[in-house]
Parts: sequence; C-alpha cells; structure tokens
Amino acid sequence: MESVLVSVIVPVFNTEKYLRKCIESILTQTCPDIELILIDDGSVDDCPKICDEYALQDDRATVIHKPNGGPSAARNDGIKAASGEFILFVDSDDYIEPNAVEKLFKKAKEDNLDILLGAFVFNDNLVRIRYQKEEEYSRIWKSEEFLLYKLQQGFRSMVIWTGLYRRMFIIENSIFFKVGVVHEDELWLPSLYLSSGRLGLIKFPFYHYNTTNVTSIVRRIDQRKNGSDYLVVCESLEKLYDKIEDERLRQVAMDSLVQLYIYAVVHCRMFLIKNSKKDDNKFIKHKAYFKKTKLKVLLFSISRRLNWFLNMLIRRLSHKKRNNNSQNS
Repeated sequence: MESVLVSVIVPVFNTEKYLRKCIESILTQTCPDIELILIDDGSVDDCPKICDEYALQDDRATVIHKPNGGPSAARNDGIKAASGEFILFVDSDDYIEPNAVEKLFKKAKEDNLDILLGAFVFNDNLVRIRYQKEEEYSRIWKSEEFLLYKLQQGFRSMVIWTGLYRRMFIIENSIFFKVGVVHEDELWLPSLYLSSGRLGLIKFPFYHYNTTNVTSIVRRIDQRKNGSDYLVVCESLEKLYDKIEDERLRQVAMDSLVQLYIYAVVHCRMFLIKNSKKDDNKFIKHKAYFKKTKLKVLLFSISRRLNWFLNMLIRRLSHKKRNNNSQNS
C-alpha cells in the first residue's frame, strides 16, 4: 500500500463475542487505503487469537499485544504506531458503516479539517444526531469556538469515537490520553478543541454504538471508581481551563466543570466515602456562571445527600412519564 489515508485504532479487551464484526466492518471499507491497529490490552479470552488471525489474512491489520493498561494507554500506543493522515477510534464491541472512512476522509480533505465530527446509531436502532441546525454543518469552526458552543448547549458528555482526527494535529500538540482513568474522552477532547484546529460537522451516522455488552468497562465500573476518576478529570480540566485567555470561554468552561464535579459527587455517591464537603465546596467556589448552575451549587452546599435524593426522584418521575407517554401513543 503506497499511502495510508486513515489509521483505525481499536483497543481490544475481552470482547471476543463482538470483535469479528468490528474488525470486518473496518477491513471491508469502500476506501481500502487504511491501516487497522489492534491493541490487545491483555485480553484473557480468544481476542488475541482473533486479532492474530486477521493480521495474517490482511496485511493492513497490525496487532500490538501488551499487558493490560486500560483504554487510554492502548489508544496512546495506537496513536504512536499510526501512519495515516487521519485517525479514527473504534471500540472493539462496536462497528462502523461500510463507507464510513470514504465519506469522512473526503469531507475532511475537502474542507482542510483537523477534526470532523459525525453521528452514531444507538444499538442499531436510534440515530443520534446531536446538532440539528443546518448552519452548524455549513460553517467551518475554530475548534475552541466549537467548544464554547458545545458547552453553552449544555452537552456534558463527550465521546471520541464519532470523530476523525488529523494525526499530525494530535502529535504536534502532544495531545495524548491520561492513563489510568475511565473518562478519558472528557479530558482528551477539550484539550484537542483548545488547540485551535479547523473543525467541521457531518450529518452522517457512521458509528454503531453497542450497549448490550454488559462486560464493557463503562458498564461494569464500580461507582466509587467512576466518581474518583471523574474527580481526577475535573482537577485536570481545572488546570486546562485556567489557561484559557478568552474570558467568556473560560467562564463557560468553568461553569461546565462545576456541573461535572457535582454530577460526580452526587450521582456516584462520593459523599458516602471519604470525600470532604469542605473540599467539594472549595473546588466549585466562584466557578458557576449560569443561574441554573448557581442554584445547583446552592443546593449542593446545603446537602449533597439531599441532592442525590432529589436527582433520584426527578429521574424516576421522568422515567414514569416516558413510560406513560409510550403506552398512550
């Protein structure tokens, strides 16, 4: 192969049930000029054997076997091994559309983008397109402007697998994943956006996200570990956001950080373990920007346990309302 257009990086850990479908969705792309980098992250099932099997069948596939270090370390190894002009991340229990690479690469090249974000399909059923306005797709964003827009829309969750990323943009800005935390996406993407690249959107649901895998790291994680990792991300984001020169972006970013921190403490019930209320209040002090967030801070300061109770009540009422609506329709 003369040139690699896209390097597809797949961290693999104990997903033998889904791995073949994932790999075949990549190797049968309509654009053949790809490389597949499989990072076997210490799997103890048949994943290492399956990876080696495909590497023998197709010279575009490469396998890196390593001791278990988590998805962040695996992705970092994949970035360092990649040679493509762009990088696409795919989880080993998910898969992508046959023309994903072709359409994404064409759009990224036409608009000279560093970052291209698409959409995804949820459990082969519901299409998730997060951005609805046509002007969002017709313009080229400066990535830090997009981060401001995204945070203002109230989107807390960030995922890396709906994006195509220019490899040299990642390398030149030394943007690697923080090893040892689960919520690496929520730290890596803001770091990427604040590097001021050219960003575009495409209304193309190319990624099939699978939630049926009950052994997935995200779905089997202990809530204490979940909360602890969120707090580590919050501390890292605070250092990152403190360096933002644009006052408006810095305020909005800090406001979103308050929401993330409160979510970590309340949703993951960090208040039940050694997590000081005094330290919590110190972290979120003077960071809230919007009135709604300031109200959350007030309730949080009064009682973290009460916050948890109110959140549970709201979620149950919302769930009951959805069920009633579905029965009546």
